[in-house]
Amino acid sequence: MKKIFVSSVQKEFERERAAIKRMIESDPILKPHFKAFVFEIDAPASDKTTQQVYLKEIEKCSIYLVLIGNKYGYCDEDGVSPTEQEFDRAKELGLTTLVMVRGRDDSKREEKESRFLKKVSDGRVRIRYQDLESEQAAADLLDEVRNSLRDIMLDDGILSETPFEDQVAPDVSMDDISEDRIKWFVDAAVRNRKANYQAGMSVEDVLRTLHLINRKTSMPTKAAILLFGKDVPYFFQSSQIKCATYAGTKKEKPNVDVRLIEGDLFRLADQAISYINEHLDDGAGERTNGAVADEVREIPNPVVAEAVNNAIAHRNYASPGSIQVEVYRDRVEIINPGRLHSALTIQDLYKKHESYPPNARIAHAFYQVKYIEALGTGITDMLRRCKEHGLRKPLMEEISGKFKIVLWRMGKVVSPSAEKYMQLASYIKASKAMSVEAYAEALGLKVKVARTMIDKMRIAGLVRREGARRNGRWMLCKEIDLSDCQRLCTGEKRLKV
Repeated sequence: MKKIFVSSVQKEFERERAAIKRMIESDPILKPHFKAFVFEIDAPASDKTTQQVYLKEIEKCSIYLVLIGNKYGYCDEDGVSPTEQEFDRAKELGLTTLVMVRGRDDSKREEKESRFLKKVSDGRVRIRYQDLESEQAAADLLDEVRNSLRDIMLDDGILSETPFEDQVAPDVSMDDISEDRIKWFVDAAVRNRKANYQAGMSVEDVLRTLHLINRKTSMPTKAAILLFGKDVPYFFQSSQIKCATYAGTKKEKPNVDVRLIEGDLFRLADQAISYINEHLDDGAGERTNGAVADEVREIPNPVVAEAVNNAIAHRNYASPGSIQVEVYRDRVEIINPGRLHSALTIQDLYKKHESYPPNARIAHAFYQVKYIEALGTGITDMLRRCKEHGLRKPLMEEISGKFKIVLWRMGKVVSPSAEKYMQLASYIKASKAMSVEAYAEALGLKVKVARTMIDKMRIAGLVRREGARRNGRWMLCKEIDLSDCQRLCTGEKRLKV
């Protein structure tokens, strides 16, 4: 068993340190292999000094986990904090070091903490997690720690390298597969893709054709249960979609409608798409079919379906998190656990790109019934449909181990100027340091116009300047939404580009 020394400024991370210990001790995969040492919980009664105790405990550990925040903490007579002393000792011992950094705004950190961050990050991978909401930040931290420890287990050969979807769940059998759902799938695959399934094929033959049978045990894999299981929540509690609708543009109570969707993956897709469409406004279009006007949806159904089905097919099923669907007055957000493949960037998604499905078996099954299009083309088609429908380009981003796509609603009027303010806010959020001239070039604006926009945002309390004029940067004071940008445009003529 590997012992983990959890290090940080105690007061700033007291709750997080205890939460990490509880998570490791309760996670069925981690607890047989790891034990966390948290000083204020595990330190033995002793007549030794505090420093002697924690430095001695580090010698018993093989992993050093350090949490970096804004505070440097208490210093000894030499001006060095216990956390830095612990790091120095861990480095001397050659321990595996995991660096977890809260937040992306380094300007909030004390000067000594910034120097310490640079020191611990030298030559090491550091993981940043958000700090917008304390509850969500704690959840993100635990998810990142869990993923990092599982990576160590893979490196050590403790965990099987078999992909999650090809593994077999404990106590599973063919009786756990729904014959009715297999029949529905075969009929849909033959009808939609002319798939080569013979009449009268058995459940086992269909699963074998889809590579959803374990060769050694002849039992259905985890992907088979997720796709065709009679009782999916029994085996995978996180295979669900949490839906919520809000009256405004922010996540504020009361919720208009909250719903939990459970079942096999195809049912999740059908019901989530229906939920979203229930909460969108329909309109009347041109009369192309006689006297009856065509139905016009705010967001075309193929766009909604592509976003939902991609979230289901490509999520990280090893994560305890669930897919979330959130409907706001101006947009729909679909969030799933999982990261982009290392070969892809967010920018790649906006153009023709290769596909690297994390769940190839599940993606193939979704393709056969036309829930998703040919691998690598679905998002491209979605972007094209949004443009043809007059919608804003969907926003895609990766945040703390989750992938989010934002679909903008058609019925909410957005001025071109507000669009530019939203784009500018995104650039300010993502960039470390850009000049006004660089912002202007990125937005296709004149420098004078970009400078005026930033000044209006500053006066409105949306952005602030950090650092000197030559070497400083613009920072967001808060998360900016579309309503903020609309207010900036009140009484303003369209920006001249």
